[in-house]
Amino acid sequence: MVDTVRTRLLAVDPWWLLTLPLYVYFFTMAQAVVSRVLGVPVWRINLGAGPVVVERGGIRVGLLPIGASVQFGPPDDEAETYHKLSVAQKVVLQLSGPAALALLAPPLTHLHADLAVLALAVAAVNLLPYPGSSGGQALVALWTHGTGRQPTGPFVAGWALLGLVGGATATWWLFFGAG
Repeated sequence: MVDTVRTRLLAVDPWWLLTLPLYVYFFTMAQAVVSRVLGVPVWRINLGAGPVVVERGGIRVGLLPIGASVQFGPPDDEAETYHKLSVAQKVVLQLSGPAALALLAPPLTHLHADLAVLALAVAAVNLLPYPGSSGGQALVALWTHGTGRQPTGPFVAGWALLGLVGGATATWWLFFGAG
C-alpha cells in the first residue's frame, strides 16, 4: 500500500505542480471578469500569498504562487458590497471560476491530457460543498436566500464533513483510481 502511494506520487508529472498556480490564477481572473460583466465592482485581485512583489492597477502579486482571490470592495466594506448582490449574482460569480477551468480543459487535451485532467480536478475540488470553496459559497448564497439566515451549527459541521469526504475521495481517485 505505501509503495503504491509512493509510486503514484512520484509518477505525478512535475508540470502539474508548475501549472497548478496558473490554473488558480486563471480561475480567479475568470471570477474578476464575470464580476465586471455583472456590474459588480472589483477592488483588487490578489494572486499568490506572502510579501507583495508587484502591485499595479488593482492587481497584487505575492511572492508565493499559492492561492488567489477577488476583493469586491475595500477590506472594511467588502462584506457589505458582497452582501448587496443578488443571489443569482453570487451563485454565478462563485461558479464562474470552475466553469472557466472546465472550458479550458478541452483545448488543453491537444497539449497534454494530464493538463486537462488537472484543470478538471481543480474545478471539481472547488465545486465541493465545503466552507470557502466556490461550491460552498454558492450553497451559502442559496441557503441564505431560501431561509433568510446564515447557516450555523450542525449544518456547517455536516457541510464541512461532506467537503472533507469529497476531497479525500477525489484525492484517492486521482492517485489510485485514475490508473
